Amino acid sequence: AEIGEACAAAGIRRPLMVTDRGLAHLPIAARMLDLMEGAGLGRGIFSDVAAALVGGLGLSGSCRISSAGKLSMFEPTHGSAPRHAGKQTASPLAAIHTMEMLLRHQGLTRSADRVATAIATALGSGEIPTATASSGVSTRAQGDIVLAHLED
Repeated sequence: AEIGEACAAAGIRRPLMVTDRGLAHLPIAARMLDLMEGAGLGRGIFSDVAAALVGGLGLSGSCRISSAGKLSMFEPTHGSAPRHAGKQTASPLAAIHTMEMLLRHQGLTRSADRVATAIATALGSGEIPTATASSGVSTRAQGDIVLAHLED
């Protein structure tokens, strides 16, 4: 109920859809959605499909905001990427983007904007050609590139 009241106050429409219908709407009408609220397993499915629409799991962050406002969880959509552990092949961009989401959630908009700009600059310049494990740029090097743009 609290989420519904907050959405109404912010002018956000909340059409109710079951998971399969909501997933069908993502590719064709994603721009019409300001917010996606889900319960149970549906949340994870929505975040994975939404990630695919905006560049893949290697770029997308995810957050679960508590309706009670007591606890929220932020994580890269791809999770921990265990198959890349210790190989320097995982892209850290989703984790960095997740931090941007956390900063924004905490009201630190200026800092969040700086992180978002650093990611966009690193990708747009071609220094990091893609946000996937096959980018050819090591995990550490990608982090260093984003950090350098953050310090600009």
